[in-house]
Amino acid sequence: MNSYTKRVIEHCTNALNYGGASLVQIIGKLGEVGIESCHVDYRIPALIFYAPSGASYSLPLSTPEEPIATGFDCPALQNALDAANSGDLGFAEFKRCTLEAGCIGFFIWLDGWHATFLGRHGEIHDAPLAGGGQVLPGH
Repeated sequence: MNSYTKRVIEHCTNALNYGGASLVQIIGKLGEVGIESCHVDYRIPALIFYAPSGASYSLPLSTPEEPIATGFDCPALQNALDAANSGDLGFAEFKRCTLEAGCIGFFIWLDGWHATFLGRHGEIHDAPLAGGGQVLPGH
């Protein structure tokens, strides 16, 4: 990945962590620079961004102090995602809610505008993201 793309990723990550942009805005900006997916891994913890070429860029992820719950609560995950999609829940609170719901991490698929949440025992919850009708540049 070139240095401009990395700077955009860093800017988007800061906006997620400290506010100032919605999830829809972040996804749009990442799509503009050619990112096709993002993996949020709570166990490492890291954010990993992927380009169609196979190139990736990883940044550390700050996570709440609480442990990942052992059960996988799909309704709680969906509630957190709905609140984040509507702008009622910032990323820091979203991370806390998803950890409490037993999520070990998730993928955001920018081109398909959906997220795939993962549980400790192989559970999967797939959900659309707000802005799903948008077409990303270059896709």
